Amino acid sequence: MLTAELNQTRLPPSARLKRRDVQMILDEVGRRTKARGTVSVVFVSGAEIRKINRQYRHQDKVTDVLAFEAPLYEIIICYPQAKRQAVERGHTVSQEVVDLLIHGVLHVFGYDHERPKDAKIMLPLQKKIYAKVTNR
Repeated sequence: MLTAELNQTRLPPSARLKRRDVQMILDEVGRRTKARGTVSVVFVSGAEIRKINRQYRHQDKVTDVLAFEAPLYEIIICYPQAKRQAVERGHTVSQEVVDLLIHGVLHVFGYDHERPKDAKIMLPLQKKIYAKVTNR
C-alpha cells in the first residue's frame, strides 16, 4: 500500500488537494506498479525548486516536479510552475497538479522518460492512471 505525507502549507486553501484524492492516485499507482511505502509530497515556490534542482541535478532552472527515491520517497511540486503549465496546456491547475503528482510518484518508483524506450512505458502509464483517477 502507498500512503502520503502531504505538506500543502505553501498553497492557497482553494488549491489544496483533498487527502482522499491523493490516496486515490496512490492506490491506482500501487495497483498498476505494485509499489509500496510512504511518499512525502511538498509544494514549493519557484525559487525553492530552482535551488533544489541546481543542488541535486546541477540544472539552474525552475522545473515543475522533482522526485527523489532516497532516503525517503519524496516529491516536490512547484505550484507556480504548475499554474503556468496549466494555462499553456489549456486545463485547470488542479488537473496539472494531479498529473504532476502521478508523474512524480512514478519517478520515485523507478519509472523514467529520458530515453525513448523508457518514455514508451512511463508516459502511457501516467496517462492511464490520470484517466482513471479523473474519470477522463
